[in-house]
Amino acid sequence: MVMLDNVKSNLENNSNLTQSVKDEIFNLIILFHQKFPNVSLDVLNSKIGNVKIGKSSIYERKGPVVYDAVNNEILLSRRGLEEEYDIKHLMMKGILGLISASDNFYGFNRNDSLSALNLGFTEMLANT
Repeated sequence: MVMLDNVKSNLENNSNLTQSVKDEIFNLIILFHQKFPNVSLDVLNSKIGNVKIGKSSIYERKGPVVYDAVNNEILLSRRGLEEEYDIKHLMMKGILGLISASDNFYGFNRNDSLSALNLGFTEMLANT
């Protein structure tokens, strides 16, 4: 099982993110790991080294943040950032996507039949 030191090392080597973003992401990963120590960080570790943060239109994607598993990118909408959302909450939702990614989807949403469950469960976990 991957340890936090491995995740931090891979995150630090990510040239797509600024140092301040890396620091914030790692703080959220620590928080997640403290709450859920038995959840494997293996997938997160394999993706964190080249994850990107991009922007999307609220009309392109559902909600203010979504993890694009195909492109390994956390997409934030401008509208989502302008409204009264907690940016740490949004980033935690993106990190949860990274942690639960598999193939071209994350969470339960293999074929979009469970998208509502995926969205609700991710929202609940991001609030803990």
